[in-house]
Amino acid sequence: MNDFLDETIELRPQLYSKLMVLLFSVFLTPIGGAMLMFVNLITLKKWQHGVGVLLLSVMYVWISSLIAIQFGVKNGVTFLGNFIGAYLLIHPVWNKTITVKKEYRYKNPFVPIAVAVILMIISLLYVVTA
Repeated sequence: MNDFLDETIELRPQLYSKLMVLLFSVFLTPIGGAMLMFVNLITLKKWQHGVGVLLLSVMYVWISSLIAIQFGVKNGVTFLGNFIGAYLLIHPVWNKTITVKKEYRYKNPFVPIAVAVILMIISLLYVVTA
């Protein structure tokens, strides 16, 4: 019986969780969360949806940035824009494109977090030295 459960668990796809998509979207940009969703959708062999999610996320960030620049918006409202983008990724997009509910294994988020930290350090060094 235990072997059957182990085999069943191994057959489940390994995806980044909704929480990781939410955190990457809020604290980085919705593009960060969309990249995790893209990897999830590629894992599920839904690459057309993945490309669509990534392109829509880039368009959302671009349009919200143009609006922020036009109205001279400060960082607090930008954070709100990231939260709205995260909400859109989690609820309608996740529920429509990722059809497995609780039947997936969690993918280790160490690599995306490490890449995000390295990119943040590089961008901070660029700002400090400029």
